[in-house]
Amino acid sequence: MREATGRSRWAAAGSALRMRADFPLAGAGTDPTPVRALEHLRGRTLPAMLGVALPDMDYAVAGKTATPHDLARQVSSRTPLDSACVLVPAFVLLVVAFRSLAVPLVSIALDLLSIGAACGVPARIFQGATWGRCPASPRPGKW
Repeated sequence: MREATGRSRWAAAGSALRMRADFPLAGAGTDPTPVRALEHLRGRTLPAMLGVALPDMDYAVAGKTATPHDLARQVSSRTPLDSACVLVPAFVLLVVAFRSLAVPLVSIALDLLSIGAACGVPARIFQGATWGRCPASPRPGKW
């Protein structure tokens, strides 16, 4: 992480005192280097800097690296619950409607295949796996 040479500003908002400090991170966007710097900033730098002086202080990190990182983490943490909220009622409804377990199980399996296709699983399998590559091709997925 680079030296914190950014700007700082203090502002009073109601009964709370807010500070904005700009910390430039190494790298650009969502590359591994700025993500490591973001984790270091959140995990070590800010707690050490703010937690000692004001233990009840809340802080947030935003910017070109933090926003997509937080969005990806939030979406990936909610995906299993969202999928369960769709698949369980569909399974129950199909069991009640058809009075069979075969039709709902096949339907749920096809729903999971559809979700996997929407999330890019075939591209990962056929372009990123070794068995999806032509032996004479230097890059995956190129025939």
